[in-house]
Amino acid sequence: MNTVELRKILGNEGIKNIYYSLSESEPTPVEVVYCLREKENEYEVFISERNKHEEVQRFDNESDACKALLTMMSQYHDSKLAKYLK
Repeated sequence: MNTVELRKILGNEGIKNIYYSLSESEPTPVEVVYCLREKENEYEVFISERNKHEEVQRFDNESDACKALLTMMSQYHDSKLAKYLK
């Protein structure tokens, strides 16, 4: 899985893009946003809550980072996303 596929899954499930950010160029307009960032040779997944990074996880590859974001969102935001993790 990559960020293009992840974005498609989230869109297909009706998850509004104000609840997630998949790049530095995407704003985080609400208090709690699920984020995926590519930084140098790794990917970070975290929850941005009032501009504080919570539950930060780091990965060597995009696929694992996308799955981690999907897992996080399925646990805290919308459980219907869990079906993409099987």
